[in-house]
Amino acid sequence: MRKRDIPLMMLAIVCFLAGAYVLMKPTVNQLQQKKEASVAVSEFFRDHPSATAKEEDLGTEPVKEPPEDLPEGPTEGPSELHPTETSYADLLEAMKAYNAEIFRNGQAGLADPWAYQAEVLRLSDYGLENETGGVLTIPKRDWQ
Repeated sequence: MRKRDIPLMMLAIVCFLAGAYVLMKPTVNQLQQKKEASVAVSEFFRDHPSATAKEEDLGTEPVKEPPEDLPEGPTEGPSELHPTETSYADLLEAMKAYNAEIFRNGQAGLADPWAYQAEVLRLSDYGLENETGGVLTIPKRDWQ
């Protein structure tokens, strides 16, 4: 190898490494997100061992109208920072009130992608420090 070929070889190596990085980044990010989600689910079930779905909680019919007994707007979060049955009940009521409100106004405030990322309820105000309010599990289906 001649002395003038060394910079060309170094450029080829840098280009190869940059291409490998670009190709591998999505896969590495996906693996990292799966690990973080797995940790969050484990922590949630560790902190809330009674948080399991009951058969009667699983509805199959779509909601046609919001229930009549829901409050008319978002409710304020509890002043305490440690989770209690009361703070969970307050959080549930605040979530129901928000859902009823966006149902009533036809989701008018959700007009662009950034509106879906806006913070509506801060779960840490209700004692959920890691901002995880629940876990959704979708069982696999055996398609044949």
